[in-house]
Amino acid sequence: QLSVLQKESASKLSQEGLARKQEIAQLESRNKELEIEINSLKQAKSNLDTQLNQLAAQRIQAQEELKVQLEDNAGLKKQIDDLKLKILKLEKESAELKLKASAVESERERVEALKRKVETYLAQ
Repeated sequence: QLSVLQKESASKLSQEGLARKQEIAQLESRNKELEIEINSLKQAKSNLDTQLNQLAAQRIQAQEELKVQLEDNAGLKKQIDDLKLKILKLEKESAELKLKASAVESERERVEALKRKVETYLAQ
């Protein structure tokens, strides 16, 4: 037979064992919750990494498009500068032609005046 002291000790040990089992069960439950949270955070990180990679790719694409646009703009600027130069040359040529036309007109008027003088002289 077990003595009262032994029975009390066994009862106390049994209660402590149950308490420990409950603590272990609570800790295991909390551990599961934390594992679920960790997995959720890992998934969120993975999603953010994917978005970051997509943004990096979009940034590179945007930089390439900007480079092409800048090259196109530089080409257009060169064409504009070439056209401006051509316009200046044509304006200069036009001014020269106007001067020549004016000189020709003056010469024509002089010849006409001489012609009238000759006709007047011959008519006498």
